Amino acid sequence: MKRILTFLSSVLLISCSSDKEIAGASTVETENACIINVVNIDSKPAANVVARIRPLWHVQGINDSDSASSHNGTLEVTTDSLGNIAMDSVNFETGYIEIMDGNAGIFKAIALNSLKKNKLTTMQMETLGSVMGIAELPENADYAWVQVYGTDKLVKTNKNGEFKLDSLPPASYQIRAIISNEQAAIGEGSADVLAGLLLDMHTLEKPTLENEQLEQWPHSRVIPLDSAISNWMQPVAESTVVFVRLNADNFNFSETMKNGNDIRITDQSGNRLDFKKAFWSDSLKQAELQIRINGTSNVENIVMYWGKSAALDASTAALCYAKPSDTPTANCNDVWTGLSDSLIAALHSVKLIDFEKQKLITAFNYSDGTRDWYFNPQDTNVTTTPSRENVQDAFEFNDERQSYVFHWKSTSKKKGKWSMIGVRINQIPSSLESIDSIAFYAKGKGELGFAIEVLDEPTGKTKYVDYLDSSWKRFSFTPDDFVEGDGEFGNMGWDFVKARVTTFSIWIVDDSEMWIDDVILYGVNRDNFN
Repeated sequence: MKRILTFLSSVLLISCSSDKEIAGASTVETENACIINVVNIDSKPAANVVARIRPLWHVQGINDSDSASSHNGTLEVTTDSLGNIAMDSVNFETGYIEIMDGNAGIFKAIALNSLKKNKLTTMQMETLGSVMGIAELPENADYAWVQVYGTDKLVKTNKNGEFKLDSLPPASYQIRAIISNEQAAIGEGSADVLAGLLLDMHTLEKPTLENEQLEQWPHSRVIPLDSAISNWMQPVAESTVVFVRLNADNFNFSETMKNGNDIRITDQSGNRLDFKKAFWSDSLKQAELQIRINGTSNVENIVMYWGKSAALDASTAALCYAKPSDTPTANCNDVWTGLSDSLIAALHSVKLIDFEKQKLITAFNYSDGTRDWYFNPQDTNVTTTPSRENVQDAFEFNDERQSYVFHWKSTSKKKGKWSMIGVRINQIPSSLESIDSIAFYAKGKGELGFAIEVLDEPTGKTKYVDYLDSSWKRFSFTPDDFVEGDGEFGNMGWDFVKARVTTFSIWIVDDSEMWIDDVILYGVNRDNFN
């Protein structure tokens, strides 16, 4: 998949012309300027008052270092002697303006288009009001924090979840309650504050995906759909799944929640797209998103949003399962639901090797061609039939499989010695964290093993061990079935190797014999290796 680096910043930026200050002058000299005229309750000019203009996504964080409390993108300006704010160069779309002066204030959502169209916008101070309500605390929580979008308001509830927000200019506010680690919102609501009055919001509603407002997400990126479709995926089905792979080179993981729950995906028209987090690793700075596209002919771009703290998980796995061990709900639609088996196999699995060409080569082409496999005994204590020099004799047509298979015997003078087939898939390690399972067909006698290795420093491997039967059997295993990493003979475990795989190998031990066919990886595709 081609890497997508196109950014659309949602950060609010408001700047003045370079030849004069935004405020402080008694007259407005720029003919095409957008003017905000601020007046007091008595309609007289509100001179020398501070206006704070913030992005729609701004909330005050619990800690000063929290991204939510960062004041990047927030502008403070002061009205001139006539109460005017002149904004000569304004490159934002929407935001909030807040002006406070004693017991009066202004809080409004502003849009660039409206300001430019009207040229002069008058805003009048009003008497402040307040809000009270209740955040339903989760079990074992002693309190929650209540935030107000577009302001620096932050209050702590009491042990019953009760809160009060004072000194709010009359306006409509978006309010939410979060628990202390900012990883979950527990309540949200809209409050229409009136001058001089106390509004009782009662109990805040539980957050829902349906009520989300994407303007509260500080970051977005536009991904052209055709850039997410590799040549080998052609022709593209009308309904399909595309992959977006993130790493430290093309994505800033510090801007997201550690679990990636704040990711949202839409098309260019703002229609939500179902997606699955195949994996998300904040520590490794790697992630893969699988995105369902229904109607590829109508979708030009994918838009990815991120950066909202305490967001709900919108991935299909979260919607389908309350816990990983649960069965999916009746109305659950995974991103792969309804697609043909052949399309799923093409997009979501890789046949590592079959033996139809009677050669030890990969069953698919990498970006630079196929890969040769090797056939090796461990050392001179091991004898293989056929020998490594006569490896061509190991290919035979099997009537039961109705295909060519690879067949060899291994004998050893010392216990614990092995012989194997294997391949280095890439000089540059590949991330295979999204592997669902691995499967192959085999029969024979003795112990077999399957290893995934990293041969770049620090080296290590993970392995699966089983025993052969005299009849053909489909061996299928997941990463959970790998032997726990114990360091013995380089066995470091799946977590050690999954993000930087270089090598696959399949072996038999001592006096053993194996026929093997069709080694397939599920949950990955060719782009994982390119």
